[in-house]
Amino acid sequence: VRRIVDVGAGRGALTWQLHRELGVPCVGLELDPQNVIVASSAGADCLDADVSFAACDIRGGEALAGRLQSGDLVVGLHPCGSLGDDIASGVAQASSVAHVSVLMVSCCLQGKPWAPVEILRRPRSLLGQRVGLSLHREALKKSQLGRSEGAPLGVIETRLALSRLLAARGRLEPDEELLEGLGRRDRKAAGGLKDGLAVRALQGRGLPLASATEVSEAEAWAREAMPAFVRLQFLSQLVGEFVGLAVSLDRACVLEEAGLRAGLGRVFPTVVSPRNLAVLARAPD
Repeated sequence: VRRIVDVGAGRGALTWQLHRELGVPCVGLELDPQNVIVASSAGADCLDADVSFAACDIRGGEALAGRLQSGDLVVGLHPCGSLGDDIASGVAQASSVAHVSVLMVSCCLQGKPWAPVEILRRPRSLLGQRVGLSLHREALKKSQLGRSEGAPLGVIETRLALSRLLAARGRLEPDEELLEGLGRRDRKAAGGLKDGLAVRALQGRGLPLASATEVSEAEAWAREAMPAFVRLQFLSQLVGEFVGLAVSLDRACVLEEAGLRAGLGRVFPTVVSPRNLAVLARAPD
């Protein structure tokens, strides 16, 4: 590896750490120019380091392919939604003119506003297209269900009650978005929707506030739903594992079809993050 290209570098924490650990030049690519400014000044202990950051929109893959050169290792740690497909596409395009490698651990397969996924995710690889490996966004959401794993039952019950209130107002949100915008105390709340949690959650979304009766009914519904939720949790996690594996295999096939040697593997323990399934690919020797 001559250089590391960190895609979706954010504020540069991983980019700088990779340079410290491996001692090779690193480039961080980030969509948000403000993050690029912050990342560029984050390595105060590496003043002479060969580390740089650039604002770059790699959606579609062409811009990434144009920046890659032989000896590059492209790193994508938890690229959301379509960004993972764009990384695979960019590396595949670059492989025709440069020897490049990639290590990518995907996340949030259902997409984010900056990396949206269509209602039906269609396969990117030729093999995936032949076998009809299309996945509905609702199925992609299940790859995130591991976030509730290990959470106290009281916390899960509170989240169920909140999801009930939101659903009554036409908002169906996955678990990883349910508590966005709320503080640490609310995220760990295990005592239902009292103490203003419902007010803060609804106000933050610009939704009508709930009456005391609505809150009580949502909490009662959550208590009744808990036994079924606990029984189905294990099955849902298995479905999520399959979905994550299917998308990763599709991306690995894109790279294989471009002439790289690709495979899948777990790169760190689940206690570090349940999102640990990596696509690894390199140019043949």
